[in-house]
Amino acid sequence: MTETSTLKLGEFLRACRGRVRPETVGLPAGRGRRVQGLRREEVAALSGVSVDYYVRLEQGRERHPSVQVVNALANLFRLDRNGRMHLAQLADLMPAIDFGAPTEQTTGELAALVEAWPHTPAVVFNEAYDPLTENRLGSALFSVFGGKNLALSVFLDPGAREFYLDWPSVAQDTAGALRHSLGRWPDSARLAEVIRVLHANSAEFSKLWADVQVIGKTRTEKLVQHPDVGRLELIMQSFEVLAAPGHEMVVYQTPPGSASSDRLSILGSISMTRA
Repeated sequence: MTETSTLKLGEFLRACRGRVRPETVGLPAGRGRRVQGLRREEVAALSGVSVDYYVRLEQGRERHPSVQVVNALANLFRLDRNGRMHLAQLADLMPAIDFGAPTEQTTGELAALVEAWPHTPAVVFNEAYDPLTENRLGSALFSVFGGKNLALSVFLDPGAREFYLDWPSVAQDTAGALRHSLGRWPDSARLAEVIRVLHANSAEFSKLWADVQVIGKTRTEKLVQHPDVGRLELIMQSFEVLAAPGHEMVVYQTPPGSASSDRLSILGSISMTRA
């Protein structure tokens, strides 16, 4: 484990400790608590380690936590699958797999694939959520952002809060997805730049980042207010592109027979007319 990863482990543990309410683990909340969440002594006792050992973990002086300790902490902090995987990565317990460098460009075959779905918005993003290729309907769906980085747009584009009717949830998912991506691609210069810009320009992002949620995108529902067709209820599904490291293909669908389905068809017609 490198010194940098050890320090990140301590940061993650401190943030997790601060999110756990004492009453959820059988401790009295108390009015005189001076820390948010659990005390270090409480974490140590509940996870079966000494106080000194846990302090060393948070301070980055302990470099080799065991599987048993990591599992105990993950259980105590109520981490979900993505959070557990992230903690295991920080603790150097995941297999040492070299994913290689993220691919910078999409292949012609991948671009042709998304174009083959004319009635379904589809976008391919890189590890930092720059759109790399998209079909016509995908471009029309996110036309309000002008093809810019999606993560930056969510937090820094004034129109994002009008576009996303569930913006707080989208913002939380976006911050968690960036942290998940950073766990996979810690050496990505573009990802580091996006995170730096967000920290410098969005206090809301910094607050969400400190909450250390780790969210791997799979399936979720989105509500958007599109300037051309109005409200759209979307089902988002994402897929890792194994042939292109760092790439993620995101496909958006609407419930069959719904008003959103009709509006998406209208958006498709509008995009073809403009083209």
